[in-house]
Amino acid sequence: MSTFNFTGTIDTINETQVISETFSKREFVLTDNDENYPSFIAFELIKDNCNLLDSYKIGDKITVSFNLEGRKWLNPKTNIERTFNTLKVWKIEGQENKEPSLGVPKETPAQTNDILPF
Repeated sequence: MSTFNFTGTIDTINETQVISETFSKREFVLTDNDENYPSFIAFELIKDNCNLLDSYKIGDKITVSFNLEGRKWLNPKTNIERTFNTLKVWKIEGQENKEPSLGVPKETPAQTNDILPF
């Protein structure tokens, strides 16, 4: 199993699908923002990780950490073998412009001239 990271913008968010009592999955699509030839990449969250996407919306820029997995399937009707790939996400990080925080307030009352009369 190989692990990768990808940064993109959320294009599609699907609802969580409950497959069985012990298995659920949620699919979503990211785009790489290439203006000329955009790529749309489908990712999957499974089981307890389905809620990792709850705090994000379409248009948000995120970085996902995922495993690339593949499996073979033999069609019993045609006897033709197919290979499927899945990008299983296990971590999502938002890519907002955040100022570094040093634990110090940005302004004190003296700096804002908001001195209280008592």
